[in-house]
Amino acid sequence: MNINIKDIAGFCELIKSLNNEKDIIEKFLDYGIKVLECDGGTFFTLNERKRMMSFDIVKGKNSEELSGVSFPYTGIVGWVAEMKKDILVKDTSNNPLFTKKVDYATGYSTKSVIAVMLSYGKDIFGITEFINPVKKEHFDEDDFDLIKLLSVLVSLSLYIRRIESTIVEINNRFSSTINNLSGGFIGIDNNGIIIFFNPRAREIFGIDKDFLGKDYKELPDIMYQIKKILSESKNGKLVKRAEFICKIGSMDKKIGYSTITLKGVDSSIIGSAVIFQDIT
Repeated sequence: MNINIKDIAGFCELIKSLNNEKDIIEKFLDYGIKVLECDGGTFFTLNERKRMMSFDIVKGKNSEELSGVSFPYTGIVGWVAEMKKDILVKDTSNNPLFTKKVDYATGYSTKSVIAVMLSYGKDIFGITEFINPVKKEHFDEDDFDLIKLLSVLVSLSLYIRRIESTIVEINNRFSSTINNLSGGFIGIDNNGIIIFFNPRAREIFGIDKDFLGKDYKELPDIMYQIKKILSESKNGKLVKRAEFICKIGSMDKKIGYSTITLKGVDSSIIGSAVIFQDIT
């Protein structure tokens, strides 16, 4: 094994630049095979409820033959799935966990194995297995420690991507709900920047301009009551139900409103909002 810190740092930068989970795992397999100088690597997905594992990404010999094949927890990878522990099997011929079922089916001979979990907290992404070093008889503890270290880095990267994806999905759903409200909705962050401004809000006040990303103080004078309400909500003063009269064009309109705090996924306050309706 020929590896240095600079090389590992380069790998970390590479996976940081990737947004797709499968791309991250593929690069981990490619890099693991390279630094271990081994025959191949496989990423297994798990169905914990059914206790099934599947060859999801296969690098090396018999990749086309094995990709997509599923079977019950068994062998070394099955043990890792059950115990939630990484394992180094230097010599498969002397280890009772090893099963020759896959070898019988492919004609391949697996002699040495490293299998590690890709997981973060309760999130389990799958199991990565590396087989048969090319330039020595078996994997050693240094190989095992390196792959465990890399698996931690990869798992963290996968977790971050999954959280980012979840946040985007939640935000998209929230934005869709807000945009389809029958009433107006204007939300600001803790710095007073408008982060939500739905179509109905523009319609009620008869304005065409979109103020997303602007300071709420830049709202037009016709919305001076809304600016005052947002200022108060930003400072923690919330209103359950109130009304005000404003002149829009030649009409006096009665606007009913309430204010709320906006919270992030960790329940911290990220801003406030006013919800209003024309009740003339």
